[in-house]
Amino acid sequence: MKTQKELEKLINESPLFLIDRVRDKELFVTEERRFLTDLADYLKLTRKDFRSIGFEIFTAGKACIESYKAENGVFLNYFNSALKRTLFTQKAKEEISETRGGLKLDQKTNLIIRRMLQYIKINGANPDESGFADKIAAALNIPLEKAVEAIMINHDVFVQSGNVLITNKDGKKDELFNLIADKTSPPDKALIDEVSVQTRIQAIDAAFQKQQERTKPLLSKLLTTRLLKALDDIQLIEKVIPGISFIDKQLYARYKENRSVPTAREIGESFGVMETSISRTINTFTEKINRNS
Repeated sequence: MKTQKELEKLINESPLFLIDRVRDKELFVTEERRFLTDLADYLKLTRKDFRSIGFEIFTAGKACIESYKAENGVFLNYFNSALKRTLFTQKAKEEISETRGGLKLDQKTNLIIRRMLQYIKINGANPDESGFADKIAAALNIPLEKAVEAIMINHDVFVQSGNVLITNKDGKKDELFNLIADKTSPPDKALIDEVSVQTRIQAIDAAFQKQQERTKPLLSKLLTTRLLKALDDIQLIEKVIPGISFIDKQLYARYKENRSVPTAREIGESFGVMETSISRTINTFTEKINRNS
């Protein structure tokens, strides 16, 4: 069995990335198999949870081999970041499937919310419009109070995890506040790039500065909450927020102290407004950015 140091050297100095995978396909496949074996042996030595995340390791490893370039730096650092993101994504999906807005829900309530979201998608419905609860109650054949409950719970989740789209240099829409990366995205797309994040935050801040003064305090808390949950990396956050006016300093101090952010319900209560009003505020702001980007 090779030592950890030996495996690190074999992985980081592997000739795999110097091989032309098209012209020397056989050689590439052979070297890739050896590379993945070394990577697995390395992780057996460094991760206690190796046996429980074998699939995620293999998936992240294959994806990193496809996307890695020398300018990405040391391969193991690149891979470990990708694996961390993959595991975080999986955990976030599991948590969202089990809870909404921090509330543990029964199977029936979760089913109502899923059916409601399907109704919205199929019919292009707006959950903020007047009479939406009545429509959901009728469409799903449920009591009105159940429809209202589902709407309010879903609002809380949306306010925390909704996305702002910003056009990147290729003319495509990117989601800054995407807590859960698409599982088909290669690691270099899923990992957060400091420069691009800073550019997008500046675009959001420019839009924030144009808002009416009376809406800024609420919007500041909502945007700060979403930013902190999306990045969840104190070092990256410290690099990208200097000079950004929408950051709520009190909320950020709370996050630095205990890594927690308020729910939409808590934000609403602090301003004396309903969650529907909060959702409407962030929806309107998001739509303006998406239209102008």
